[in-house]
Amino acid sequence: MSSDKPFSNRSAVYVAISVLSVLHANKVTADDGSGTVWGIGIGAGTKEELYTDFDDKNRVLPILFVDNKWLRLTGPNLDIKLGSLHNFNFSLRSKFALGDGYEAKDAEILQGMSERKASIWVGPNISWQSDFVEVSLGGLFDAMDYSNGKQANLDISKTFRLSQRLRLEPSVGVVWQDANYIDYYYGVEEDEVLLDRTYYEGEETVSTKVSINLSYGLSRNKSISLMTGIKTVAEEIENSPLVESDSASWATLAFIYRF
Repeated sequence: MSSDKPFSNRSAVYVAISVLSVLHANKVTADDGSGTVWGIGIGAGTKEELYTDFDDKNRVLPILFVDNKWLRLTGPNLDIKLGSLHNFNFSLRSKFALGDGYEAKDAEILQGMSERKASIWVGPNISWQSDFVEVSLGGLFDAMDYSNGKQANLDISKTFRLSQRLRLEPSVGVVWQDANYIDYYYGVEEDEVLLDRTYYEGEETVSTKVSINLSYGLSRNKSISLMTGIKTVAEEIENSPLVESDSASWATLAFIYRF
């Protein structure tokens, strides 16, 4: 596929998810216990794909977010806030993962494959924040039962204030995905086998990710951010005949205006 094709769901959600990280790095949250923060912005991103012959995506997307004491909405992500205890925050997360999956027309290696659909993922999330570091732990379940899969993630980040307006936030994380998830999105069924596409059954795996976010506050309500990162997958994904690489990188540039 060419990068000048119409805007795709995969690219749209990629930019939205990346901007969610940008908003987190800029601490775009409600200022008090009852107020609601509304914001708009625009994000541009590029992303590599693990699947063979998938071209890099370069897209632009408008952004809308809402945050108050009950919920936080950013693109396809919705967090229902359940409460807090000391430095722990508890929420129920819903994620519409339109960036997952594919159609047979998306790449030559996928021709003749059944469609793998994106799903809605739901599960608990716990975050812990101190003056030194922030830790987030969450689990997600396939609410639409397309893959019957489960995922879990652990992320650790630290914000460095380089100046009054400039912030740097490095982050590292791991993502566990069960065998059902890997088999659905990277497996090959018996009736999908070709000479250059062997049968493949997925197994559970753990991937790693590293990212860096650099944000600059133009004013109290306006900011720009640059985020880049890389995800590295284990052999349970890399060995799939549909995959050509063990890593995929991304970059996002965003402008945010908070009301």
